[in-house]
Amino acid sequence: MSSTHNLHRALACAFALCAVAEFVLLSWHPHGGARTITEVLQMEARDQLKDAVVHGGFILVSAILIVCLAGLSRILQWEKVSVTAGFVAFCVGAGTLMMSLGLDGLVVPTIAVRCLSEGTAQSLASAQTLLLFCGACIKALMPTGLLFEGVAMLSYSIAMLARRWLRVGSFGVAAGIAMLIGLLLSSGLGPHILIAGMVILCVWFLGVAGALWLQTTPAHP
Repeated sequence: MSSTHNLHRALACAFALCAVAEFVLLSWHPHGGARTITEVLQMEARDQLKDAVVHGGFILVSAILIVCLAGLSRILQWEKVSVTAGFVAFCVGAGTLMMSLGLDGLVVPTIAVRCLSEGTAQSLASAQTLLLFCGACIKALMPTGLLFEGVAMLSYSIAMLARRWLRVGSFGVAAGIAMLIGLLLSSGLGPHILIAGMVILCVWFLGVAGALWLQTTPAHP
């Protein structure tokens, strides 16, 4: 029994720390505002280290969350279709987001630094082409990754309701449906809907942490 409690508490702490880390990284994320290609390159080059820390941090947290969800799947029972589907969906979503974050936080700033160091008209034209390509990839990858993670939240929450984790399960089902509808129907709203989706996931991770922690306390009548 103590080993089970230890697993629940360790997972609860890990989920909570991941959620807090994502909130911090979101608040520290560099903001845009540049209009010309030169301004974009200067901004990306100036924020290269910050971009690497923030986006690299998100990639690391996503990897840790995959491990956490593997532990959660063990608790909720792998043989349930909703649990297996949730884990697979989250892995696909996390992998897609990692590609998007890698392009946004590591590849684009590197391109900017190199093109500015060369300082030629040809390098500026090449940079514009490369940034357009990276931007198109990010625009496709980011919402796709969040869409899959929203499916994962919905699938896990259905399994949680069956286990009588009513609060986090109800929130996850309602938020998952809202998140999927928002991502599918609101592609023209820009980054705001994506940030909202990430915040929803962070709140759900905190809810999962609370539900796991409560499993280590004596049962309520």
